[in-house]
Amino acid sequence: MRNILLLSLLACFCFAACEDLEDTYDDFVGDGPIDYLATCSEVTVSPGWERLVVTWKNHLDPFRSGVWVQCVSNTDTLQMEVAANDTICEFRGLSDATYVVSVAPVSETGDTALVATGTGRPYTLAHESVMGYGRGIQKYMFVKNNLVMFMGTRPSGATQLILEYTDPAGNPQELSLINNFSSANKNILLEDVDASSPVRLHRKGLLGDCVDTITFPVVDLDPELVNMDVDFQNRLLERYGTIDYATETLELDYDLPTIEDILYFPNLTKLELGKNRYYDAYEYTSTTSAITGGDDYEARAEFAVETMKKINPDFEMDNYGGMQYRLVSFDFSFSNWMDIPSAADKALLDVIGDTVMCSVPEAVYGFRSSILLDDDPANYWETTSSEQRTYELTLDLGEMRTVNGLKITQPQVGEMSTSRNYFPTSVIVEVSMDNFTWESPCHALSNTLGTGIAEVKLLDFVEPQEVRYIRLTLRDRAYNGIYGCNLGDFIPY
Repeated sequence: MRNILLLSLLACFCFAACEDLEDTYDDFVGDGPIDYLATCSEVTVSPGWERLVVTWKNHLDPFRSGVWVQCVSNTDTLQMEVAANDTICEFRGLSDATYVVSVAPVSETGDTALVATGTGRPYTLAHESVMGYGRGIQKYMFVKNNLVMFMGTRPSGATQLILEYTDPAGNPQELSLINNFSSANKNILLEDVDASSPVRLHRKGLLGDCVDTITFPVVDLDPELVNMDVDFQNRLLERYGTIDYATETLELDYDLPTIEDILYFPNLTKLELGKNRYYDAYEYTSTTSAITGGDDYEARAEFAVETMKKINPDFEMDNYGGMQYRLVSFDFSFSNWMDIPSAADKALLDVIGDTVMCSVPEAVYGFRSSILLDDDPANYWETTSSEQRTYELTLDLGEMRTVNGLKITQPQVGEMSTSRNYFPTSVIVEVSMDNFTWESPCHALSNTLGTGIAEVKLLDFVEPQEVRYIRLTLRDRAYNGIYGCNLGDFIPY
């Protein structure tokens, strides 16, 4: 009897609950069931030039009457509705921004399904990839009525590189550069160019994931632009104190990454290589190229010399010491092979008995002033350390004396001596009257030293100096984990 009563109560409860659920469902659906639209999928947003191309996948749905697409950035909101079976659309005239794209099917009653999204950023003039797109021309110089170009790496995806210019007769000209990137034709001499008229580079190409071929901004070649290699510029400032682009003579004495910058001097008729390097005490030979930038830059150097001769028929080149600049491959008919110059005629000051002080106490073991003042590079100062150090060597002349320059000599060691690895490559020279106030007497604070065995540097001061103290600052060089510094002599003249 108890079981029958429990079953009856359970049945009544279930009936009441079902009636409540049915009422709730009817309120939700209204007069009939809802027909849900199938959501679009696989939305992709492809960037183009100031546009985005949106694609998606539709699914079978008889209730879809169109597809709604919206494109939103921080500043813009654009939207459109396309046909029910369309799977692609595009938004044009877009600015530089990241856009969120939403795609959803639409029914005839205006209902939409769940939204599928994607993002994209169009390519515009403000896009960093557009602004940084390569020009192909790594370096150029206008030389009289000529344009010299050194090509670099072909811009990725480039389809067109056209140089537009005017010849001296006023006729428009064009030159395609799209194929000038192999080693055989990377260096170009374009003759008969009117530099007073615009010279423009037109570029087209494909960039990254852009669906369009981009016409990049036109590049104007500036005839006044000087893009000189820093090392080349510093050597000229060190030698002359200023750069005179009208000069007819240049002297280059030490290794350089490149020397094509001689073309910035359109009046050049004499290039003197190694004129100011002296090897009185020891025969010097070079086994490596003085052009340290690599094969491309050696080719540039040869091309620059040939071009200068073509532009200036009177141009000639003096090579002092034969192999010192390794211009054997440049053995042109206008090359003059000169003897190594001599430093023996300098009237050196008598400094025997004067004092040289070293700023690093632990580097003075066995150090004597006479080692650096005896004009004998076979007697030389040397020091080694487990860490790099800077040394100040201060010469006290004992009284005020007139000094015109310094003779600085590298040590005279054996050809295979490891000491050669510690020869200083540069030196800072300063002078003082009171050992308190110092100034540089040279065009440049730091001056290059050649590293040949017993090689001499005659470092002329800009003008004669009345001084008592002369200070050299040198820095250790590293070799096989050891630091060291060697010096033969430094004597004023």
